[in-house]
Amino acid sequence: MVVDFKKNISINERWVYAALPVIGIMSGITGIGGGIYLAPLLHLSRWSDARRIAALTSVFIMINSLAGLAARKEQLEEMIFEPSYFLLPLAAVVGGAIGSRLSASILEPNMIRKITAGILAFAAIKIYLSHL
Repeated sequence: MVVDFKKNISINERWVYAALPVIGIMSGITGIGGGIYLAPLLHLSRWSDARRIAALTSVFIMINSLAGLAARKEQLEEMIFEPSYFLLPLAAVVGGAIGSRLSASILEPNMIRKITAGILAFAAIKIYLSHL
């Protein structure tokens, strides 16, 4: 059975804005980027098309990550002297550039939604397995 979300489910856009601080807290507690929680809400509220939602959640994840790093400043100071950690920002930039290029010019909006759903499923499984 195919469910047409545009006809059956809709979340008022105001609830999405009210949910942002809660999403930030949940992502900090679980260690999973806030975009995983935000993207489905934006899709359900019909906030915009899949490409814009992917772009917004990327910015939200970056801001959320910086806040998380600031909260763990002492641990970050210890990690900064590890040689392998210098590659992490480079990997994030390269991955972000590839993802942006794919979503802007190659992937169709339906494929972006399916990828988002797959990432959400992966995150849910990760949380479940970490509590076994």
